[in-house]
Amino acid sequence: MENKYWVFGSQDSQDYDILVQVDKIESNIDVNADLCKDFEQKIYNLGANNSKVVNVNLVVIEEGFITKCYKGTKDETNNALHYTHGLHTQAYPNPIKGTLIRDVDLKLLRVLRCFLSYYSRGPLRPYIKAALKATVKEQVEVLDKIDFNNPIVGKEFSNVDIYKVFAFQIGQLLSLLEGREPESYTKNDIAKNYPLLKAFLYRENVRDLDILNKYKDYISRYIKVNLPYLKYDKEPTFEEQ
Repeated sequence: MENKYWVFGSQDSQDYDILVQVDKIESNIDVNADLCKDFEQKIYNLGANNSKVVNVNLVVIEEGFITKCYKGTKDETNNALHYTHGLHTQAYPNPIKGTLIRDVDLKLLRVLRCFLSYYSRGPLRPYIKAALKATVKEQVEVLDKIDFNNPIVGKEFSNVDIYKVFAFQIGQLLSLLEGREPESYTKNDIAKNYPLLKAFLYRENVRDLDILNKYKDYISRYIKVNLPYLKYDKEPTFEEQ
């Protein structure tokens, strides 16, 4: 495989999360998705008896920093590789020279969108569909209608897998708000700092979903208090980031 690539994230992940370096990120989402699938197959074929699923993200690296990425945000992706490169066996040296300043407001909006999107096919669909196109104020009003005790429907992933996503996103956001950003990129670190999230992070047979509800409510209150000070009225587009 000609493109350089790196494993990143939790050392005990059930999947291989891979960043593949490309010259540019295409504006066509389908082109990027197909390219990811192609790289995923190539990297999977490189591993003997590989039983893990390979998840690829595309990145552009310039002068030692990630300047564009297909999934997520460049600041989070850059710092994730910086902090977790050494946790994995790598084919290539770490290309990242240092960290980028995190855009906390953008992370806040992406966590908000994450919660809403996973419940977008249930009874709240009309409200969520409208909110996802609206402002942060309208989105957080709909967030208050969500109860994590209600099952998530119409998604290809199990609820346990989705609760893991919720817990990881919550842990990452809290880490940013509380000055623990270097410890926000692995399940192990987040679980140490926020032990109530551990069972969700490790996909255990969790029953007390009110734990996630309490974190959700905390995030909702934080957004409402800080709404006048957020630098985004709504989530910026890919081109604006």
